[in-house]
Amino acid sequence: MLAHDIDSDLVSEFYEYIQDADVREAFVYLAGAFTCFRSVEWTVKNQGEVRSFRIYQNGKRYFSFMPSQKKLNFHFRPPVLKDGIYRKDEIRKLFASFDDKSHKDDEHWAIDILNIDDARRLVHALDLR
Repeated sequence: MLAHDIDSDLVSEFYEYIQDADVREAFVYLAGAFTCFRSVEWTVKNQGEVRSFRIYQNGKRYFSFMPSQKKLNFHFRPPVLKDGIYRKDEIRKLFASFDDKSHKDDEHWAIDILNIDDARRLVHALDLR
């Protein structure tokens, strides 16, 4: 669901910043999917050069993704990892771009979303309702 304080202009800016058509399609798919799930709330924030799409569940920021011109970099954040909801080996099998070294001490897992198939695979793996 959308957060009450969502900045729709910023969402449009994020979309327009993406240059790759496949990545734009994936962005639209993920934004729509996260809007439909009652179990999560999402918002956006611009932190200078970092554009952040933030997804909360049970009041915790479990996920985020950062749109760039050529990809969406999706993160499984520390709260979801500490809660043990997802298995590293399962996510690694689904995404060749899996990276658990993007932050110190294995505190984030990161994957790149490059197209609609990646976005669908991610939404299926997250199994949100």
